[in-house]
Amino acid sequence: MKFQFFWAPLLACLLAPAAANETVIVFDHPHLIATTSSKGIRGYYNAQHQILHFSCSFLFKETSRQSDSTIAINSFPIEGGTKEDDVPGRIWERNGEWIIQTDEPQAGCGNAAGTFNKGPDDDHPARYAIVKKISAIGIRVVLRTTKLNDKSGSAFKEQKGFLVAGDAVVALERHDSHTRIRYVHPATSRITTAWVNTGDLGDPFAPSAKNNSQ
Repeated sequence: MKFQFFWAPLLACLLAPAAANETVIVFDHPHLIATTSSKGIRGYYNAQHQILHFSCSFLFKETSRQSDSTIAINSFPIEGGTKEDDVPGRIWERNGEWIIQTDEPQAGCGNAAGTFNKGPDDDHPARYAIVKKISAIGIRVVLRTTKLNDKSGSAFKEQKGFLVAGDAVVALERHDSHTRIRYVHPATSRITTAWVNTGDLGDPFAPSAKNNSQ
């Protein structure tokens, strides 16, 4: 099941001016991305094993603060799902590192592509070091196949490559009907920055997106 949206309100929102009012947290593991803002923490993990047929992907959002360093989250599939697919968990942020633990593995997780079953008191939990922080509009999910574009001045020129429905990206800035995105390939870790049509992106954390995926 893919995300379904109320198209008219969504497109109206997407075409309105957008400010870079979120901060993207970039980790030493390229497949984990998070943002912070007045709405709390939002993020996603998206990885595929290059040889084995293993993959692990999910979105997560902050639900409450248990302490300055312990954050309760709710995780759910990138490509839609039902309320039953939601899995609670928590983030521990200590000494510039994150540990993420979910109460149950999201579908496809718990393998060589990603495991999130250990907390700070367990042996060898997965740790993610914060590398840098950059300004952005927020996390988006590609709604349909969309071409990548270069920008020269105010003109956009199609370049080689495209993204497909379900790809998770970070929206960095917007110019007219195009949005500059940062995309990490889930298998190769290759990072691509390009411009795509704004209408081909949706906010997976918007209430309409979440409600209609259930």
